[in-house]
Amino acid sequence: KYAIWNSVAMCGCLGLLYSVAVVLDLFQLNAPQMVATATLICGILLYQAVMDITAVRDKYKEKGRSSQHGFGQAWNKHDPLIAKGVPGFVASLAILVLFAIWHLASMRGVANTMAPLGPICGLVVNQGAWVTVPVCSEFQKGLNGRDFNSRSIGNSCEDVYQWGWTANEHNSRCRFRFHEPIDSQTKLQQKNVVFMGDTMTRSLYFAFCRSLGDVAAGKYDSELPLHSEITKSFGNTKISFHWAPLTNDVVEKLKAIKPETDLVIAGSGVLDKLH
Repeated sequence: KYAIWNSVAMCGCLGLLYSVAVVLDLFQLNAPQMVATATLICGILLYQAVMDITAVRDKYKEKGRSSQHGFGQAWNKHDPLIAKGVPGFVASLAILVLFAIWHLASMRGVANTMAPLGPICGLVVNQGAWVTVPVCSEFQKGLNGRDFNSRSIGNSCEDVYQWGWTANEHNSRCRFRFHEPIDSQTKLQQKNVVFMGDTMTRSLYFAFCRSLGDVAAGKYDSELPLHSEITKSFGNTKISFHWAPLTNDVVEKLKAIKPETDLVIAGSGVLDKLH
C-alpha cells in the first residue's frame, strides 16, 4: 500500500515541479537566480511535507520500535527544531554551493549558455574559414568539429563546403558553432522574424531559411514576382521578407512593424548609392 501511495505522491510532486517550471518560463522568470530561489522554496516545502507525513505514520507504528530507536526519538523529542531544521539547512546549503559553482563556471564561459554574447565576440565573429567536410570520413569530420565547430550535412559521400569558426577560449563566452535545422527551429519557437531591405538582404533571408531546413529557398521560381514580399513558416516560427530597396523605404517599413515582431533584420544603401 505504501509503495503505491509513494509512487503516486512522487508523480504528483514531479508534475507540480514541472508546472512551476512552465509558469516561470511563461512569465519569462527563468533567470538563474529565480530558478535557484524556486528550487530552494520547493525543496523546503517538499522536505516539510515528507517530515509531517512520516510523523503521522509513526503514530500508528508498533510500540516495539521505541526500544530499537530510542536515541533517535529522544533526540526528536528534546530538540524538535534541530531535528527538523538541520536537514533542510544542510540541503539548502548544498544547493547554494552548487549554484555558486555553476555561477563561477558561467563567469568563466564554461556553463552559461543563456547569457548574451559579450562585446569581444564582435571582433571574432568573422574569424574562421570555409572548410571541406568529407561526409564519409569520420576522422576529418571530427577534426572539423573540434577546430571549427562545424558539422557534416548530407547523406552522400560528396564533399561539402561549410563555414566554421575558429575555436575561442571558454572565458571569451563566444559560442559560435554550426546549428542543425532542428536546433535552429527549436531556438526560434514561437518567434516572428522580419527581414527588410534590398536584394542583398533578400539573399540573407533565403540563407536564413535554408539554415532552418528549407533547402529550396532562393532557387528560381517562375511564379514568384521579382520584388515581392515573402513569408515562410517553420512550425510555429514565422520568417518574413519585406522588399525595401531604399533607406527611406526601410524607415517606412519600420514604422509599420507590428508589436508581435520579435526580431527585425534590415539592410539597404547599395541602391541609394546608385540612384
